[in-house]
Amino acid sequence: MIGMNLHTLTAVISAIAVSGIDLEYRNEFKILPGHKVFNDFKLALPHTYIKEGELPDAFNWGNVDGK
Repeated sequence: MIGMNLHTLTAVISAIAVSGIDLEYRNEFKILPGHKVFNDFKLALPHTYIKEGELPDAFNWGNVDGK
């Protein structure tokens, strides 16, 4: 039984190698035509407009707004 599974696996790997299927990882990030500006962030960073004293002592996403 194990020999048969190993034989099947070997056959599948060989078929993929012979068929020329591209197994390379493809990135989902796509640059669309006409888009030339990649990082156009003009907003201030939080540390520039929030004082440390205004931040809560502790924070938990499980208890947002006291719910």
